[in-house]
Amino acid sequence: MNAEETEQPIADVWANHWPKDLFSAYPPMQELYDRIGLAERSRLDDRQLLDEMRRAGVGRAVVSATAVEGWERTNEATMALCTLAPDELLFCASVDPRRGMDAVGQLRRLVDAGAVALKLLPFLYDLPPNDRAYFPLYATCAELAIPVLVLTGHTRSRPATTSADRAISTTSPCSSPS
Repeated sequence: MNAEETEQPIADVWANHWPKDLFSAYPPMQELYDRIGLAERSRLDDRQLLDEMRRAGVGRAVVSATAVEGWERTNEATMALCTLAPDELLFCASVDPRRGMDAVGQLRRLVDAGAVALKLLPFLYDLPPNDRAYFPLYATCAELAIPVLVLTGHTRSRPATTSADRAISTTSPCSSPS
């Protein structure tokens, strides 16, 4: 179904941007795509992704970077995609909370460059979303009036090994056992 069939605008609020070189930098992602039958999607370039979105009738998309250790171009690559269609694509930054105040500085620079939100993936950082490492980022997002998108589940791009891989209560206090 597309926008013309529903007569309603379609917005994608969780569109991941994973350029081709991310898959070689983070092999578990390629393994996941291969395992679930999406190997061809790991080869899409920016123009193909944008064309696919338009064919599906998606009028706006929040395009998320993914802070993955070993691949530092995530925000740069996602911003570049968003500049191809600034009326259709909104840039959502991603930073690694384990980098402490450096992550806060990076987030501020990304918001100054056009980021409209922050995406966090606790399972990639081995930290549950209520860990104190996130607090400076949460406070900065509140100060900058941008939303935080927290992925609290995943499709097993790697084995579950830590508390960050298990669901937590949304009413649990923000604390850390460490």
